[in-house]
Order: sequence, then C-alpha cells, then structure tokens
Amino acid sequence: MGNPEITSQNYLDILVKLFKRIENIVSAFGEIQTAWGFIVLIFLLLFFCYSVIMFSKEVNQQTHLQIQAFNKMGKYEPALYIELNRNLECLRYFLFSYNWKSRIVQAYNNLFTGYDGRRFKKALKLNHLCRVSRFTKIATISKRLNSLLNLFESLRNETENYRNQLGDYFFIARNAAYDYSKGATILQDYCNLIAHKSVLVVGSAGNGKTNLICKLSEIAIKNKIPVMLINSRDINDNCTHYILNKLPVSKKLRNRSALYLHIISLLLLIQRKYFYIFIDAINENDREEFVDSIGQAVDYFSKFPRVRILLTCRSEYFKTRYNIYFDKCAHTPYIFNMMATYYDKRATNKMFITYQNYYNVKGEISLHAKERLLSSLFLMKIFFEVNRDRNENIIELRNTEIYFNYITSVASSIKEINFFQI
Repeated sequence: MGNPEITSQNYLDILVKLFKRIENIVSAFGEIQTAWGFIVLIFLLLFFCYSVIMFSKEVNQQTHLQIQAFNKMGKYEPALYIELNRNLECLRYFLFSYNWKSRIVQAYNNLFTGYDGRRFKKALKLNHLCRVSRFTKIATISKRLNSLLNLFESLRNETENYRNQLGDYFFIARNAAYDYSKGATILQDYCNLIAHKSVLVVGSAGNGKTNLICKLSEIAIKNKIPVMLINSRDINDNCTHYILNKLPVSKKLRNRSALYLHIISLLLLIQRKYFYIFIDAINENDREEFVDSIGQAVDYFSKFPRVRILLTCRSEYFKTRYNIYFDKCAHTPYIFNMMATYYDKRATNKMFITYQNYYNVKGEISLHAKERLLSSLFLMKIFFEVNRDRNENIIELRNTEIYFNYITSVASSIKEINFFQI
C-alpha cells in the first residue's frame, strides 16, 4: 500500500501544530529567561546593598579608631564637649545635606510671621520674596536671601529715601532690619553648607575644631553615614593618593578607585546619603607634598556626585599660607568661620564649670581670674589641664606661668623634642 495522499488541509494542520510547538518552546524559554532575569536582578540588588553596608561599616570603623586616637592624645575629650553655639548645628546641614532642606524652607517662611512681620512685609512690599515651597531650589532660596540682605542693608544706609517712603514707620523698620538680617544670614549659611561639596572650617587655637569634627563624625556613624576621619599629620603622601589607599578596596582594584567611587556614589544616591571625608588640622602637616596636593584633593573628590570633603585649619595659618592653595581650586570650598559665631556668657560659664569638675580643680578661683579665663577658651583649657587635682585657692593669674607649666607637661610626655631649647 502506498502512503495516503496529503491534502492541503492536512498540510495546514501539520503547520499549525508545528508552530504551536515552537511557540510553546519559545514561551517556556522566555519564562526561564524571565526567572533568571529576576534572580540575577535580586542578586545584584542584594550585592549592592551588601557593598554599601560593608563600605560604610569599614570606613566608619577606621573613623572610630581615629576618634579613639584623638582621645588618647587629649585632642578630643567627649566629656568636655559642650555645644556652645550654632557651629555644630550649621555643620549638621552639611552632613545631612538636602535631607534637611525642608528645615530651611520652614524657617524661611517663618521669617516674617506675627503682626510685626506682616506689617514689615506690607510696608516694604515684600510679599513676592517671603514664601518658598519645598520644591524651590536651594540656589533660588539663596538668591532670595541675598535680595533680602541687600534690602536690609539699604534700609540701614539709604535713610533719606526710605524715610520719605515709610514716614514715621521708618525708624521701626530700620531697627527690625537688624533682627531680620541675623535670621537671613543664618539661613544663608545653611544654604551654602547644603549646596557646597567641600567645606573648610577655620578657627583659632583652642576653639574646639577637633572636638567639633569628632562630634560630627560620631553623629554620622550613629546615622549610618559613611565618614572617613583623617589626622592630617598621618598623611605622608600626595593627599589624594593617601585617601584612595585608605578606601576599603582590594589591592587588585586599587587602580580602579575612581570607578569604585562612582559605583559607591550610585548606591548612596539610592539611599539618599553621601560619603564624607574629614581631614583635621591641615596646618599641622608641613610636608611639601601634602601642602601642594591638598587643593587638588578637594577638586578630585568633588567630581564624584555623592562624595563630600570637610577640612579644618587654624585661622592664623589659613590667612598667611593655606588660603592660596584653595583659591586655585575649580571647586572652591565654602569657608565656615567658627569665630563668626557668638559664644554667650551662659555657654562659657557652663564650659568653665565642666572643665573645673572634669579636672577636679577644687580651690576657689577669684572673680578677676575667672573673667580672664572666660575671655580665652584656649587659656581656660590649658589652665585647667596644668592645675588638675589642685586644691589651693587661685587669686590671680600669670599667663607666662600657665604657659610654662603647660610646656613642661608636654615636654615630659614627648622626649624626642627639646622644647626648652626651642
């Protein structure tokens, strides 16, 4: 018997069955591919999360050890730290960045609240400048604050024009401008600290720069923000190279540090966090290689979207030596002057009592001696250090005697240097 004849209908049925089988195979393959895709995606997400957690954990561990080292050296005494003024509050805006923008918006909108504020706005026709939304850019808020500050200044200086415009209310408005100017200046500082990728904190000796930077590091660690705290004295290389070598990267990836930081930046973007590099007391490192490279380091790390850098420097040295290195930067740091913030009498008295209790100075200190100590935080600090556990009454102060005793104390702990010969 021969094969039955294949009709056109049978041929079509065979083709339909063949296409269905191919479709089932492709569909099954697609499901496998989709499943693998999800598995790979989940794995990558977990790996990225693990990478950020481990990165934060390792750099924060380094910072914790550095804080302990400062503690042993006596440069940071947690028990002595007192939030005397708004220095730490300002730097919190740098640390938390755009997450704290809503605070600025709220404070800005409350600048002219109450009856006096509404009257001031109406008289000077400020309604268009007095409200911003949470969607307003920081740069726009900063420009509006500048406009307000210029207005307040002109109100104080161009007396004739405003006297004709405001009549008897001019004298009230001019006095109010001083208070509003203070509030606007503080908000302008906050805006600058949020917007800048790098900040340089300057202050005189004994003003607590190391205490401030250590406290800020501890706040970062508590909030699981990666922060690398570095003592400038330890940097014995090009500043950028030294920091890159401290990153928790395997030796095989050292040459790919820039790529690593870009990946970390991407992962931190998802978390709405930044990686912070803190370098304390740049004026204490005189190595030529370090000094010549500090400005370049600021520029290098500023190019990464989620990396920020903060440095501290003694104000005297900054003006005479270090300022020129940052003037050349493409990303000039925002200069935050600790001396510009006011220490009220209540705060300095609190510090005096804290020092007295911590160093166990039990003798009576005359009012005249106390007033001199309150006038200089540096003098007060070394006075209590050299008078630790003293029980005698102190009637008057001799500055040279205090400094001599302090140098003697330092010389006894550092045998390598002959301080008295110097």
